[in-house]
Amino acid sequence: MKQKFKEWWNRPIKPLDRFFAALVGAFAGFWLLPIGRLFLVSAPVSFSALAYWAVTGTLLGIISGIAFPRLTGVLLYPFMFIGFGGD
Repeated sequence: MKQKFKEWWNRPIKPLDRFFAALVGAFAGFWLLPIGRLFLVSAPVSFSALAYWAVTGTLLGIISGIAFPRLTGVLLYPFMFIGFGGD
C-alpha cells in the first residue's frame, strides 16, 4: 500500500489531474467558505455576503486545484459532497 501511494505521489501530473483537482476545489470551496463564514460570525449574515464568500471560495478552490492538484484532490474531495443528497 505504501509503495503504491509513493508511486502515485511521484507520478507526473497530467492536465486531467489538474482539471479534476480544480473541479473538486471549486465545489469544496463553494461550500466550505460560506459555511465557515456562518460559523465565525454570530450576527445574521446577508445573502449577498454569503454569495461573495461562495464565489471567493470557488475561485480559491480552482486556483489551489491547479497549483496543488494532488493535495487538493485528496484533502477536499470529501467536502465537495456537502450539498448533495438527503430528502
